[in-house]
Amino acid sequence: MVGGWGDDEVRYSDVQVARIREDGSLSGWRRSGQPLYREQYGHTVIVLDEGAGATVFILGGSVGDGQYVNDVQVAQVRQGSTSSWKLLSPPVSLPVPCAMHASCHHRDKDILYVIGGSTLGSNLDDVRYVRLPLGK
Repeated sequence: MVGGWGDDEVRYSDVQVARIREDGSLSGWRRSGQPLYREQYGHTVIVLDEGAGATVFILGGSVGDGQYVNDVQVAQVRQGSTSSWKLLSPPVSLPVPCAMHASCHHRDKDILYVIGGSTLGSNLDDVRYVRLPLGK
């Protein structure tokens, strides 16, 4: 679990992790030592499996008070440890700030797609994308 917004209307920046056991069950949840770049919710998370580890992307979201973001955050996961989160600088950003959207990855083209969502009081019905830099 990455970030979020609780019933107490507090935004979170923590990252909770659990291992998937061979039988499909989860180990106990624990807090990662690497919080997000900032507190946020309504974002999407994409994990790219890279064999010996993974790259985790966070796309868009809201930081509260009607503020939507179009940035992309990234962290590396290696041997169960997460690197610090980095905010990728443009041109690696979404064309429109948005939250409450869906996302997916096209492995062959190395593109992250963002579908629908909302921004500044309106609903989005389009598909946007971000091309990842080679070598991440």
